[in-house]
Amino acid sequence: MRKSNLKLVFLGILIILMQNSLVAADKNGNTHLGLFNKTDGKNNYIVGTFNKTEGNKNNITGASNKTKGDENKIVGSLNNTTGNNNVIGGASQTTTGNNNKVGGASQTTIGDNNTIGGSLNKTTGNGNNVLGTLQTTTGNNNTIGGASQITKGDDNVIAGATNKTTGDKNNITGISNKTEGTSNEILGNKNSIAGDKNNIKGISNTLKGDSNKVLGLNNTVKGNHNSVLGLDNEIAGNKNLVAGLSNKTTGNKNLILGAKNKTTGDKNLVAGLGNTTVGSKNLVAGAGNKTEGNKNLV
Repeated sequence: MRKSNLKLVFLGILIILMQNSLVAADKNGNTHLGLFNKTDGKNNYIVGTFNKTEGNKNNITGASNKTKGDENKIVGSLNNTTGNNNVIGGASQTTTGNNNKVGGASQTTIGDNNTIGGSLNKTTGNGNNVLGTLQTTTGNNNTIGGASQITKGDDNVIAGATNKTTGDKNNITGISNKTEGTSNEILGNKNSIAGDKNNIKGISNTLKGDSNKVLGLNNTVKGNHNSVLGLDNEIAGNKNLVAGLSNKTTGNKNLILGAKNKTTGDKNLVAGLGNTTVGSKNLVAGAGNKTEGNKNLV
């Protein structure tokens, strides 16, 4: 036999011996492919290097992963997992809980049944779906997509960036909205709500109260059940309907249409420009009218 053939035979034998040394099932049914892995448990399958595993039926692929629990599936490096039935892919993920699915990098998840994708997200709770980066979520059954959002509560749906939400069942889409309350809806940017069941579509609107509806820009509402359409309107009271520009209304059940009208009182109907009305049940139409008292017709 030629020397070259002998070299090939010896090389083949050496490769087989190396593979047998790297792949081995121990007495507990654990299978290892790689170097410097440490496993305590039964029926684990480990591929890679420097992995530490405690538990049963885990499937680990990668480097420097730490796993405690049963039936986890880990792919990546430097992941730290404690719990059961988690599926983790990526790098530097820290997961504590059960049935979580996490993909990405440098995310921290505490709880059960969460689905997390992205980077640098922090999630505490159960049943959350988070996709994006730098999101902090505390609560249950939230659906969050975007960047740098803070959510505290349950059953919220948030999409956008830098939104801050505290409460339950809110639906927020946009940028830099701030919400405190329950069942609010926002579509827009830089809006602020403190209350329940409010609906905003627009930019830089501020609401304090319940069941208000606003469509526009820079409107300020304090009270309940008000409807506002327009720009730079200010309303304090309940059940007012205001449409227009720069109207100021204080009271209840007023109907204001136009621009720069100032109304103080209840159940007034004002339409026009620059009218000033103080009293109740007045009917004012036109421009520049000044009315004081009740039940006036101007």
